[in-house]
Amino acid sequence: MQENMLQNLEPIIVPDPIAFWPPQPGWYVVAIILLGLTAFVVTKWIAYKKKNEYRKWALQELQKLNVLKADYKEIDLLNKLLKATALQGFPRTDVAELYGTEWLQFLEKTYPKTRFTEAPGFFLEEASYRRKKSINIKDEDWVEIIRLSGEWIKGHKINRN
Repeated sequence: MQENMLQNLEPIIVPDPIAFWPPQPGWYVVAIILLGLTAFVVTKWIAYKKKNEYRKWALQELQKLNVLKADYKEIDLLNKLLKATALQGFPRTDVAELYGTEWLQFLEKTYPKTRFTEAPGFFLEEASYRRKKSINIKDEDWVEIIRLSGEWIKGHKINRN
């Protein structure tokens, strides 16, 4: 009897496969949102990279100064490097006219973890006034000035109003 019933069964009708394309309208919305989000993230990432490119350049220049022996010329070059770096991130009117103690205070204000107004950072100020004269800077002081400068380049905060 069971065999009889099995023979009376019709073959199973397999449905047509579900088409992959065209997708339902909801998938268009999802795709547009994902494309927009991807474009936004890529744009922000490129802007971030561009915004901090000057820091990378300054750190490369600082490495070149690190191998030199400290005298007034190298300190002057370091001052110029710090000023050029500051001009990339801050308004020209806030930076260009600074010199001496005001300049060192600006460096400390924009990155409080550095101490340019204390030894050995004050050599940056002293070198500006002692052109072509000998400045006695110990090697360890020069290394410390380079370290302070590197910290400032990496960490200074830009306040764009």
